Amino acid sequence: MKLSHYNLENSIDFDESAVWSLVCESPRQFARLTRDFYAPSENTDGGWFLYDGKRLDLSKYVMCLIDFHNVGINDKKSSNILQEKLKQTAFDEHHTVSTHEIISAITGYLNNLTADVDFPTRVCNVDLGIILKSVGISFLDESENLCEKLMDYVTLLSRLTVIKVIVCVNLRSYLEIELLDAFFNHCEQNCINVLCIESHCKKKLNCEKVLFCDEDMCEYFPNK
Repeated sequence: MKLSHYNLENSIDFDESAVWSLVCESPRQFARLTRDFYAPSENTDGGWFLYDGKRLDLSKYVMCLIDFHNVGINDKKSSNILQEKLKQTAFDEHHTVSTHEIISAITGYLNNLTADVDFPTRVCNVDLGIILKSVGISFLDESENLCEKLMDYVTLLSRLTVIKVIVCVNLRSYLEIELLDAFFNHCEQNCINVLCIESHCKKKLNCEKVLFCDEDMCEYFPNK
C-alpha cells in the first residue's frame, strides 16, 4: 500500500515500513501537505492518493488526526462508528429475527398508543438507528492519559472499521519519545499504518522511516 502526493517524488510505501514521518520545516509547505488531506471531503481531488493495487478512497481508508485532546473512543466519530456497527449487527444472522420481532412489537405498541389520540394519526417506519442512539450506548473508557486514549482509538479503528492508515499532524509535540515508540508499536500490532506529518524531528525511532522535504519540496532521507 502506498500513499502519494503529486508534489512528492517519493511515495509513502507502507510495504517498506508501517510507520512513516514526513518532516516539513517550511510552514507554507507543511500547511499545504496537511490541508490536502481535507480536500477530498470538500469535493475536490486534493493532492494525496492511496494505492493498493488500485486507487482507494481516502475518506474511507484514511483517518486524519490533528486535535489529539478531542480524540477518544467516545468522541463523535467513534460514536458514529459504534452506531453503524450496532445497526449492522442487529441484522446479521444471529440477531435479525429478534430485531424484526422488536420492531414489530414497537410498531404495534405505537399503533395502540396513537389509537387513543383524539385525532387522525399514523405510525411511520420504526428507525432502529434512532432507537439505538436514544438509549445512550457508549464504549467503556478507562484510559488515563493521552497515549492510552490514542492506543484505544487505534484498537477501535482496527476492530470496527476498514481504516488502513492514520495521519497524525505534529504528534511529536504531544508525546514523549518513549510513548511515541509505544504508540507506533501498538499501531503495527493492530495492522494500522501511520504517517506522521511533523514540523521537526530530533530523533528517528527504529520502527519508523523518515522523509524530509524543504521549502522547494526537495526530499532526502536522513542518515540516522
